[in-house]
This record gives sequence, structure tokens and C-alpha cells, in this order.
Amino acid sequence: MNVSDEGRLGILATVKKRRLILALVVVISVVVALPFALSVPPQYQSSAQVLIPASDPISMSGNAVSRVYLELAAYANAGLSQDVRASLGDQAAGLRSIDAVPLRDQDTWLVTGLAASPAVAQQAVSVAAQTLINRSNDLAGTMVRDLASTVTPFLARLDLTISTLSARILQTQQREAALNQKIRQLKRSGDISGIPALRTKLAELRIQRRTDAVALDLKKSKRGAYPGMVTSAYKTLQERISASAVISPPPLGRRSAPVGLVATIGLAALAGLLVGLFLILLIERRSYRRARRIDGSSFAAVTPAEAHEPPDVVTSLGNRGGD
Repeated sequence: MNVSDEGRLGILATVKKRRLILALVVVISVVVALPFALSVPPQYQSSAQVLIPASDPISMSGNAVSRVYLELAAYANAGLSQDVRASLGDQAAGLRSIDAVPLRDQDTWLVTGLAASPAVAQQAVSVAAQTLINRSNDLAGTMVRDLASTVTPFLARLDLTISTLSARILQTQQREAALNQKIRQLKRSGDISGIPALRTKLAELRIQRRTDAVALDLKKSKRGAYPGMVTSAYKTLQERISASAVISPPPLGRRSAPVGLVATIGLAALAGLLVGLFLILLIERRSYRRARRIDGSSFAAVTPAEAHEPPDVVTSLGNRGGD
């Protein structure tokens, strides 16, 4: 057994021997701290579940995370509490905290409020739930309006492109008709030397016309799809607003678990434990010093000569002294 193991065993033995002192100090610390813990005002808790669709009103490809959901989560962490306090007015002084967190399915949110009275806790949760719904609808509405504002100038550019392509196709068709007419005239006149060049030019015009026709069909399909996308987005927005609701209204606040009381008592017990250990070690140290002083004084009472003489000689010396 090394020195460190012996030291630990010695400390444990000392604590075991003085355990009553340790327990007494811990009890005194808890009793002293108990009035301060009980003086903490009570808190009342209320909660509600809110259904808010996590998807965006504009369908997104792949597994992209909803932009509305991300912005709503950021708002719940940063701005929700401030807006709820502003809505409560004078009653905000009794509000301790208001929190909103999404549950596992991300469509359901849990809103929890702590307040100094049951009524304030209930009202704060109700205000927070409705504020969260309104914020979500505002974010979704902004997304749809941004889409509409983007689509409008895009449709104008598409209309211009469609008009340009249509005019160019019409001109190409007219040029093709003119070349065909010229080829027929040359055939009737018997001068066919210039026909191959005209046919080459005619083939180029046909290729250009077909390319423009493909581009025109593509632009027209986009022109027909974008207004439908905006209409679908507005429809989805209305469905989202209708689906958002408080699915479990907040009850009157109930007294929450005394977290402050438990924490205060726990800290007091820990402080008492540390103080008790220090007191035990101090007592043991003083006892050890006192024992060393007693042993030293007993050893000093015997003279060096007496310490080296046999026992019978010392006894005879004592008898002589008696005579």
C-alpha cells in the first residue's frame, strides 16, 4: 500500500469517526438556508400545443428545409417573448418566461409560460400561441407575394420574347414562300443553274424556323405555368392559414415545481458538507498537536540518567529519597 492509499484511508476513517459532526453541520446549513429558499415567490406554469404547417406555400424540390419553419424558429428564440410582453401591457411584469419549441413532427409547437399568477401564465401562453400563428402566416404570405412580384416582370419579358419569336417565324415563313416561288419560276424558264443555291438557302431558313418554333413552344409553356404557380401558392397559403390553430388551449396556470427551492437546499447541503469536512480536519489536527505535546512533556519528566539505569536501581534511588 503506497502513501496516497494510506492517506485516503486515513481521511475516510476520520470522516467516519466524526460523522455526527458532519451530519450536524449539513443539517444546520440546510435549516439556515430554508427560509431564504421559501421566500422565493411561487411560479405558475401553463402550456399549449399549436399546429403550424412546416411546409412552405411554394413547393420546393428535394428535401429542402422549409424557409418559413427556419425563420419561425429564429423568431421564437429571439422576438416572441418581446412581442408577448408588449401585448400583455401592464400584466407583463408578472411574466417570468415564455418559450415556444417545435415538437418532433415540426408541425406541432409547444408553448410554455411561467408567471407570478395562474391567470397571467394562461393569458401569456394564449397570446404567444396566436402571435406564433400570425408570424407564420405573415412569413408564408411574404413568400407568396415575393413570388408574385417576381413573376410579373418575368411574364412581361416572356411576352416580349414570345412576340419576337412569333414575328421572326412569320418572316421566315414568308422568305421560304418567296424562295419556293423563285425556284418554280426558274424551273419554268429552264434556267436551273441557280436552283441549288436557292435550295441551300431554303434549307437554312427551315432549320432556323424549326429552332425558333421549339423556343416559342418552351416560352409559351413557361408563360402558362407561372400564373398557375402563383395561383397555387395563394391557394396553399389559404389552406395553411386555415390549418394553423391551437389544438390544446392553455389551462389556468398551475404552480410549477419549486426548482429554486430544490437548488437552494442542494447548494446549502453541499456547502455544509464542505464546511463539515474542513471542521473535522481542523479538529483532528488540533487533537494530533495536543497529543504530541502531552507525549513530549511526559518524556521530558524523566532525567537522562534515570532513563539509562536498570529498573532496580531507579527503584532504590526512589527509596533513598524516601528515607
